[in-house]
Amino acid sequence: MNISNDQTGYKFNDKELSQIEEVLKRMHTSTGIDISYGIGESRGFAAAMVGINDQSLSYKSDVVLLQSYRNPSGVVMFGVLAAADREPLSADSFFATLLEALAVADVFLRRFIDGLIAKQANEQRASNSASVPAFNTNVISSKVLTPDEVHYVQSFANELGKLSGLQGFAKFIEPSAGITSIALGVMSKEMPIMLGTVVAVSDETGMSCTVRDFQNRPMPGPDSYGTIYSALVTTRPSFEKLSQLTAKHVRPSLWRKLFG
Repeated sequence: MNISNDQTGYKFNDKELSQIEEVLKRMHTSTGIDISYGIGESRGFAAAMVGINDQSLSYKSDVVLLQSYRNPSGVVMFGVLAAADREPLSADSFFATLLEALAVADVFLRRFIDGLIAKQANEQRASNSASVPAFNTNVISSKVLTPDEVHYVQSFANELGKLSGLQGFAKFIEPSAGITSIALGVMSKEMPIMLGTVVAVSDETGMSCTVRDFQNRPMPGPDSYGTIYSALVTTRPSFEKLSQLTAKHVRPSLWRKLFG
């Protein structure tokens, strides 16, 4: 990443620092893996180095670098780079918001952790005849979304399930070329309860995504999004609220069970 010396630097604000903390804390909660990070700067621009420091995996190393910079128009952008070689981790080298960059970092880190777990499981199999289950990435084949985007959607659904104490699901349907419809919801007693849908359309102009709730009403936010990451990052609070309300409905409190 080339940053000229005459550009004005940038520092993460309090909101962005909170976003980094929240995303990494959520990842630790869902994976059980110890995540470490440090805030610094590169040529006057804010940067965050994220690594894995986990005894159970016997692994300690930096993995992802979040780097801010200012483009020729003066707009601050955010890149997601591999810590080892500083190469971009997505087709889009830079993102307009730190949250979008964090979404990409989230996908990469989870897949990296999955790989470490699978490697550890294979090593255990080699030394022990007992069966050790490997992590199942459960990535579908899509002509619209990349495997990383599919993995992010599935992780998003899993987190909705954990938040509600139910099982989250993401059902992908591609009815025609260039269109993917994703139903997001939770399972209750093997019955799917849909919380909302995401429709991604890809053509020669790029991708556009729309998000609607279970009543087919647009969720709060823009009419459309340029990436699946920005669509789910923006509508996450709405999905989380619907997930929690669903849990209260299908899993009434003990007081209500006893006294109605």
